[in-house]
Amino acid sequence: MTATIVLSTYNGEKFITEQLDSLRLQTRPADEVLISDDCSTDSTPQIVKDYIQKYKLSGWHFKQNEQNAGWKKNFYKLLQEADCDLIFLCDQDDIWHKQKLELMISAFENQNINVLCCRQLRRKDGNLSFSNKKINKVRPHHRKFSENFSYINRPGCTYAVRREWFKSIEPWWKDTMPHDALLFRNAMLDDSLYFMQKGLIIRRIHENNASIGKGKAKYQIYLPYYDEVCNLLEDRVKNDSRIEKAQKKLKKINKVRQWTKARSRMYEKPGLINYLRLCRYYRCYVHIVAFIKEIKIIKAMKSAK
Repeated sequence: MTATIVLSTYNGEKFITEQLDSLRLQTRPADEVLISDDCSTDSTPQIVKDYIQKYKLSGWHFKQNEQNAGWKKNFYKLLQEADCDLIFLCDQDDIWHKQKLELMISAFENQNINVLCCRQLRRKDGNLSFSNKKINKVRPHHRKFSENFSYINRPGCTYAVRREWFKSIEPWWKDTMPHDALLFRNAMLDDSLYFMQKGLIIRRIHENNASIGKGKAKYQIYLPYYDEVCNLLEDRVKNDSRIEKAQKKLKKINKVRQWTKARSRMYEKPGLINYLRLCRYYRCYVHIVAFIKEIKIIKAMKSAK
């Protein structure tokens, strides 16, 4: 199988070279690397162009957007342009384990896998290197569709995606939505989402990360977004013959739709009745700790009024 790496860059001059090194030094090199810069105002474009020229990387291609598209649309364009069997999503400020491609490509021998997520090692500072110990082949495990599909608990930078499958779900794609959330939920919906329990990227955590929720913002509800998520998934269940156990999945989608409304009511009017209503949907949380944290935030917001 062939593999494309897609990398979206924007003002990443501080860390981009380390990431490029980790891509170039893979034990199984990528067949294609597509890099799209989203109108950086720093030296990122020149760093990338110089890097490709320095190492004479014939399979690496760099382009710059004429206008800033935003990371969601920029990644979607890259996904569309990839030509290989598998597509690996990549952020500009991380570091990949040298066996990442090798191990994840071999896992796709399992034809049931369409989206494969590795683990991430999060680092704020300190040692940003991997152990030199070789990682043996790992069997991924299946992530079933459940009522907590709202939670995307692996970021896009850990994903490898089967290109043929990505093309098949484009009728249900919205380039205004996060690309990783669309891939994650659609793969879960058709039972093709798998996790590999090995940390194959170091994710550098810093104040300029584009997609990391901070504080209360992680829990706030934007009801129109979640309605649209449920509508897209519901439409696919009804119109894609590959979806098995359709009626059960429709019930779970509807439960999440009701849960988001209950959460929204609780944020607007914290109180015992709305709290009890929310308790009915505890299975929609990724784990009980997330439910407890949200209740504490709501109580704190009520006290602050």
